[in-house]
Amino acid sequence: MLSLFKGVDSAAVLFIAKVDKVLNCLYSDASLSVSQLAKKVALSERQLHRKLTSVAAVTPNEYIRQYRLFQSLPMLRQGSSISQVSHEVGFNSPAYFSACFKKQFSMTPKQYIQSTSDTEG
Repeated sequence: MLSLFKGVDSAAVLFIAKVDKVLNCLYSDASLSVSQLAKKVALSERQLHRKLTSVAAVTPNEYIRQYRLFQSLPMLRQGSSISQVSHEVGFNSPAYFSACFKKQFSMTPKQYIQSTSDTEG
C-alpha cells in the first residue's frame, strides 16, 4: 500500500511504512482491532485515527480492510478458494469478504479470478 503515497512528505511515508510493517504481521488475525494496531505503532487510537485520515484519507478500520483486500489479490491469482483466502486475510465471513472486495475493486472475487485467468490464458 506504500506505493499509493508517492509525492507525500517523508514523515508520512515513514508512518505508513510503520503501519504496513505491523499490519503485515497481524492482518490475518480476524480479531485485529484498531486498539491493537495503535499500541503496536505506539500511538493512541485517536492519534492513529488522525494521522491515517490525514495521510491516507481513510479511517484505521478502512485501512486495515483495504490492506487485507490487497493481500488477497495474489492469493486469488494463485488459485486459492475464495473461502480460504477470506480467512487467510482476516475476514470471518467469505460473504463479507466478497462484499468488501466488490466495493473496493468494483468486481467480485470470482470475477477477479476470471479476469486474471483470461489475461493469462
